[in-house]
Amino acid sequence: MRIVGLLLAFMFVGVQSFAEVFIAAGAGYKKPLETVSALYEKQSGKKVLRSYGNLQQVIEQAKQSGKIDAIFGDEKFIQKSKLSVKPAQLIGKGKLVLVASKSVELRSTKDLEKMNKIALPDAKKAIYGIAAMEFLKSANYAESLKDKLMFVATVPQVSTYLRQGSVEVGFINLTDYLANKEQFGEMIEIPQETYSPILIVVAPLQDSKSAELADFMAFLDSKEAKEVFKEYGLEK
Repeated sequence: MRIVGLLLAFMFVGVQSFAEVFIAAGAGYKKPLETVSALYEKQSGKKVLRSYGNLQQVIEQAKQSGKIDAIFGDEKFIQKSKLSVKPAQLIGKGKLVLVASKSVELRSTKDLEKMNKIALPDAKKAIYGIAAMEFLKSANYAESLKDKLMFVATVPQVSTYLRQGSVEVGFINLTDYLANKEQFGEMIEIPQETYSPILIVVAPLQDSKSAELADFMAFLDSKEAKEVFKEYGLEK
C-alpha cells in the first residue's frame, strides 16, 4: 500500500507540472501578455508561467532551459534563431513609435535634429532597435544623429529613461506606449513603409510537453484576448 501511495503521489506531481504553460516573451509585450494570462488563469484554473527579456535572450533561454513551451515575439526573429518551433499563430502587427519625455516638445520626426539624447533598443538584438535604425537610414538621419543615439537592451528600458527624463526622445513600440502613455509626452507613429514589417506571433516549441499549450493558444485567438491585444495596439 505504501508503494502504491508513493506512485500515486509521483503521478499527481507529474500531472500538476503538465497543467502549466511556460511562455517566454519579448519584454515590450509584458503588459498585454500579463493581462491575457491572468484572464486565462481565472477562467481555466491553470497556471501560465511567464518570462521576459530582449528576444535574443528569450530564445537562448528556450534553447538552454528546455522548459519553455512557446515564444511570444517577432516572427522573423524567431525564424532566424533556428529554434525548432511548430507553425506560429499571429497575434498582431507591431508598430514603431517615437515618444518624447513629458517636458520635451515633439511635433514631427524632423525634431530629432534638435535633440541631444535619443534612446532606442539594441539594434542588433531587439526588433524595434532594428526597425528604428531602418527608419533613421530611410530618412537620412543615421549618420547625422549617430553621436546622439543611446542604445539600451529592451523597449521597457527606453521607456524607463523617457519617464525619468534622462533622454529627450526614444523609439519604442506602440504597445509599450499605450501601456504607459500617461507618463510620456508627445508620440509620433513612424510610417510602416520605412521599416520591415513586424509580425508578433506566439510560436510553440517542437519539444514542448505541456498538455495545456494548445488550450492556451486557442484562448489567445478568442474574442476576449483579441480585445486586450487591440487595446495595446496589436491587430491582425
